[in-house]
Amino acid sequence: MWIYKLFERHSATFNPLGVEDIINRESVFRQLQDDHEDLQHAHVDSLRHMGDLHRHLDHLRSQAMPFAKFCQDRYDALIEALEDSNAELVESRSTVEELEEKLDRVSKLREDYSELQAISKSTILCLEDEIDTLKRQVQNLQAQLAALTSHPDLGSPPPTALARLLFNRDQERIAARQRDQTQDQSLLEVRQRLKDRDQDLSKAQQRCQALERSEASLEAAALQLQRQISAQDRRITRLQEERDQFRADCHEAQSERDQAVTKTNSTSERLGKVRAELRARGNHVDSMRANISRLEQQVADLQTARTQVDHQFVSQKRELAALR
Repeated sequence: MWIYKLFERHSATFNPLGVEDIINRESVFRQLQDDHEDLQHAHVDSLRHMGDLHRHLDHLRSQAMPFAKFCQDRYDALIEALEDSNAELVESRSTVEELEEKLDRVSKLREDYSELQAISKSTILCLEDEIDTLKRQVQNLQAQLAALTSHPDLGSPPPTALARLLFNRDQERIAARQRDQTQDQSLLEVRQRLKDRDQDLSKAQQRCQALERSEASLEAAALQLQRQISAQDRRITRLQEERDQFRADCHEAQSERDQAVTKTNSTSERLGKVRAELRARGNHVDSMRANISRLEQQVADLQTARTQVDHQFVSQKRELAALR
């Protein structure tokens, strides 16, 4: 009878629902372990991706530094070339202003030369008319004198009035000759001045031509420099666009790295929580396993006791049967 009481007592403590709960918790624990492994893999992948992003950023920086230095050098060279060109333009402007003043002076000299030519032509015409008049008067006087001296009835000298007239004519002729000499001298001076003016004008024209050639060369050089500046401006614009794109890529990579770091931190926090929960679940599972082991031991003991009771019951039945 005590064996049945012991069996009943142990069977009363044995609860199948508790065992099922333990089994369910064991499956949950395994699921948590699988989730923990998945989180660890995700954490490793995040760390690997973050390392790749760091390497990519380092590579971009290493490539960007020479490019940025090249852009800065080209920009400095362009600024220096622009300053030199501005200085040359200032000098050329001053030269052009001087040449414009010289051209104004040359134009004035041309106008003066034209006026002098007109005056000299009119003066020469007047002098030629006076010379022709005087020549005609001299010829008339010579003809009258020849007629008087060659006449056979007139052997005596000419009268006083005629002598005075001839003397006056001689004085006029001498004065006319002096005026002619003076006019010739003035004409020579005017011609010399005109010649000097022509030489000055020729030199001024040569200088103007040289100035025009220098202006043309300066304009060509300025146009070439403007083309180079435009090309450099376009190149600087393209480099600035590439720099902006590179900065945008760097910011994007930086944001991706920050997101990866944030995700890694959140994953680490989740892993910490899961590890703590797993440790708590592990401790609980260990205690449940201990309980299961104890219960299994109790079940084994009960089964052994039941077997003994069955043997005793069979033996008692045999004894009762033998007694009957």
